[in-house]
Amino acid sequence: MRPARRKGFSMQTLRSIGLMSVLLCPIVSLCTTRLSCLLAQVPSKHSVEKESEINSGLPARGQLSDRPAASPQALARVRELDALATQCKSRGNYGEAESLYRQALALNEKILGPDHPEVAGSLNNLAALCQARGNHNEARLLFQRALAIKEKGLPTDHPSLAVSLNNLATVYYRQGNYGEVEPLYRRSLEITEKSVGQNHVNLVPALNNLAMLFRTLGRLGESESLFRRALTILEQAPAPDHLDLARTLENMGSVYKLRGNYPEAEQFCRRALDIKEKHLGENHPEVATGLNSLAGVAYASGKLAEAESLYLRALSIREATLGSDGSSSLSLK
Repeated sequence: MRPARRKGFSMQTLRSIGLMSVLLCPIVSLCTTRLSCLLAQVPSKHSVEKESEINSGLPARGQLSDRPAASPQALARVRELDALATQCKSRGNYGEAESLYRQALALNEKILGPDHPEVAGSLNNLAALCQARGNHNEARLLFQRALAIKEKGLPTDHPSLAVSLNNLATVYYRQGNYGEVEPLYRRSLEITEKSVGQNHVNLVPALNNLAMLFRTLGRLGESESLFRRALTILEQAPAPDHLDLARTLENMGSVYKLRGNYPEAEQFCRRALDIKEKHLGENHPEVATGLNSLAGVAYASGKLAEAESLYLRALSIREATLGSDGSSSLSLK
């Protein structure tokens, strides 16, 4: 049933609160089973993974440092602070999470030294939190320091370097500093390919990120090629992550939309929406994002009534999950 048109909502208003399908993927650890992408606008269960790199394949304590071994009690306290901070972040309590991450970082620096690999993990945790709060300048400085520590103490093709390269590139992307982004994303992708092979699902975030950059720069052929490669990997995976698959389909649709191929774009977006509704339910925030993507295609192709209906349904979902003010900060689709 078509939602009733809301008083005071023009099509321009509905588009202005559209939900971005932009996919930027801060990478957590290359040793996790899956690397879930983080959606820029809509927090989800995939965005609350523990971001500590304590067990991400970094050298063991003391391997790169001559400092005396830290006490088990102090190390346990760092882990406790990290765990508490991650819980706060998952609940959206970013202020408390930041305080806890800063305490963990300070304690790690005190007991292990400023250049220890695990300090890089603490820096990564805090940087990701700063980025989530929109403090991109501090996030960039923290990610740069984490990368410098790893480049000093790790082999040039170590998987953990790909994590830091990707995360730093994502900050530059969000700041619009595109000239810095491409070499970092490319290097991250190359290291990841060397680590896991050409067709592993862990390549998908790196492929999507580089493809998103090319889309932003108008290099649509290169963008489509990378999105299609990511899509092929996901479709051929024994147990693909359904949300990653849906998001990649949306990204493919966005490229076809920019090229003016609206029928193909619509097919990709409808398939993505079907997957989200099937696996997440009809009232999930990710479904609102899928509705918005499809509405954008409908609007561009002149199907204004259909676009309005889709935008209104997306708005209803967002208001139900974020409140009536939650949509006001969303970006133009």
